[in-house]
Amino acid sequence: MLNDAEVRALDRYCEQFHVTNRSKLIREAVIRTILQKMDENSPTLF
Repeated sequence: MLNDAEVRALDRYCEQFHVTNRSKLIREAVIRTILQKMDENSPTLF
């Protein structure tokens, strides 16, 4: 769920960059962020 300001920002972004599939954009952004965080916090040997 997004609040009103977030929806407006998303709508503006999609219009500006001609995004036709908002679900794909959101899904890829979330997964990219999760994978980056997991990589930053992964245990290391040294």
